[in-house]
Amino acid sequence: MDGRGKAAIIGISVSIAASVISIGAALARRRELVRVRDGEFVSDARLEQVDDWVNAAAVIALLGLVAGAACFLPWFHRAYKNLAAMHGTRHKPGWAIGGWFVPFLNLVRPYQIAKELASLSGSKPTTPTNALPVWWAMVILATVVNRYMFTYNPETIDEFIRFDTVSPIADALWIVAGIFLLVVVRKVTKAQEETWVQGGHPTGARGLSG
Repeated sequence: MDGRGKAAIIGISVSIAASVISIGAALARRRELVRVRDGEFVSDARLEQVDDWVNAAAVIALLGLVAGAACFLPWFHRAYKNLAAMHGTRHKPGWAIGGWFVPFLNLVRPYQIAKELASLSGSKPTTPTNALPVWWAMVILATVVNRYMFTYNPETIDEFIRFDTVSPIADALWIVAGIFLLVVVRKVTKAQEETWVQGGHPTGARGLSG
């Protein structure tokens, strides 16, 4: 789990960094567009530059999200599979990955699995860390804002300014979600490793790094 936990932390951190870049690019373009709206001179070259920044940042953010998911999901699946070996689980381990991709179910199933991990990964059942509901609330809010942004098609300067105002909010929500997810990953990884070392695993179960 230690290796997969570190990979998940790296992937999530990369995704957070990509969101920071996206915020910076959007705010830079917004600043220049506000200057244009207020009657100041801004060269076409400068406007093209900040527009290119936003487009490049969008690609970076997407790649960051993919990298984060590619590192986090294997950890999530392994952690839940370990939990199934140690205590049994409400769902099959495959749902730790599949639950993210089923419409509507993905609003609840990943959280249910994460709650089980946070509650039962230690040698004794515990109350899940407060980081867990905050993480999921941020994920839901960010998803809602992103879906709004996806359907928003700005054409005027004011609409682009509005877009570059809301877009950083969505990125900020993802950053907060990522920070709290880092807490969850660390706590679950540590709890499972300590439980395994203390002999909390059933006889014949596979190792945590399997």
